[in-house]
Amino acid sequence: MNFSIDDTSPNFVWSSGADDWKGQAPNQVAINSNYFLSTYHATQSKGSNVAITFVGAAIQLYGSKGPNHGNYSVTYDSAIKFFAGFSAQTQYQQLLFSRTFGTNYSETHTVILKNEEDYWLDLDFAVLSIAYVVIVRPGLLCFPCPRLVFHQIAPSPWVVVYRR
Repeated sequence: MNFSIDDTSPNFVWSSGADDWKGQAPNQVAINSNYFLSTYHATQSKGSNVAITFVGAAIQLYGSKGPNHGNYSVTYDSAIKFFAGFSAQTQYQQLLFSRTFGTNYSETHTVILKNEEDYWLDLDFAVLSIAYVVIVRPGLLCFPCPRLVFHQIAPSPWVVVYRR
């Protein structure tokens, strides 16, 4: 199952330097409408990074590219790949990285997106191919979760179980 998670999800672990990742300003309505769920995190600091760990078979990271965007890297399973974020025109919800790890949905993967220059890098959302997900409350996902023994929506309005 493919599952989208917004940049505001606590499943992302953001580096925490003084000039690291910042969320959008609420008054940027015209810009925010170009982003998934109208949110994004951005940095102009070389070395800033964000990590996500999940159990699943694939991941895609989305953000914007533009004239003030620089090079970035993605580390996964001890491999590192380098990419260019530059584009002559600003483009939103662009695929920054995609990786299929195979068909084994029970393997754990950590993916780290890192800014390699003092130019803009932003993350809008991610799409994970996972076996199941539990929504504990809005914005907080549980994956991986211990083996689930129930197959229906739990009585709480904040707990929804999706199974592959």
